Amino acid sequence: MTPKEHLSRVKVLFDLIQQTETEISMLKASADGMQGFSYDKERVQTSLADTGLENQLVIIEQMESRLKDLRVEYQLVRKRVTANIDKLTNERERKVLNLRYIEFKEWSDIFAEMNATQDVVYSLHKRALNHYRC
Repeated sequence: MTPKEHLSRVKVLFDLIQQTETEISMLKASADGMQGFSYDKERVQTSLADTGLENQLVIIEQMESRLKDLRVEYQLVRKRVTANIDKLTNERERKVLNLRYIEFKEWSDIFAEMNATQDVVYSLHKRALNHYRC
């Protein structure tokens, strides 16, 4: 895995968590609309098979379990990446990697925050990637 791929894993997991949370919310809203069912209320055994609700509830539970695992993985990867960034000796290289891969800043925001031109920031980023060890 390249340094950039390793660093980008934090954002990939963050986005996957956001997407999964959205999907769960949509499924819950859909389940709430099925025959007056309310996902947030205590479940009472009824004939759910006719509505497809039973399958939807199983899917929601599986997705919530997956979300929990993703959150744990995200925290571990973020901690590992942050520790690797902190090993860099150049403060500006650390800063550009933190802004881009930990705080998920856009390049234009990084230029402004570092008070540096595009060329300078890109050069720092390239050097930082060369020094970063996975």
